[in-house]
Amino acid sequence: MVENFELHFNVLPSALWADLKRLYVKGEKFSSSGFNVVPIADDPLAYLGGTRISKLGPSGKVDQVIARYTTIDDSKMFLALTASYSNGTECQVTYAVRPSGTGADFQLIVHAAQDLPSAPGEVPTPAQMAARVRALVALQDKDLKVYWEGERARLEASQ
Repeated sequence: MVENFELHFNVLPSALWADLKRLYVKGEKFSSSGFNVVPIADDPLAYLGGTRISKLGPSGKVDQVIARYTTIDDSKMFLALTASYSNGTECQVTYAVRPSGTGADFQLIVHAAQDLPSAPGEVPTPAQMAARVRALVALQDKDLKVYWEGERARLEASQ
């Protein structure tokens, strides 16, 4: 499935870019939520760096995400990474910041591959699978909107 989320921020593009790098490259989004964030130093696939992000989940299992940066371009304000989740989800993620008027346009694109639950023995039709993916994307769009509007309010208030 693919998420394509965009939002305008009334802040300088450089301020939004610096905040994105703080949250995602340094991992402060996760460490501030109780996750253990450890820089990757031993993975050739993390040739630009990366982080292992983990936390003991409510079920007693460790939830982990391994993020590997594939592009960190300060001049274009563009960040790309892969994310591998302990539940089997694999994502390709890009973040872009573009000047727009007196502010900045933000774009987040996520290509995700994950298992969708089915009843035992069920083989969904393409139409059923499309409906499930649309429902999941709609739910994630709603969550992204709530999260990023909160980030926008926080960042705009700090300027």
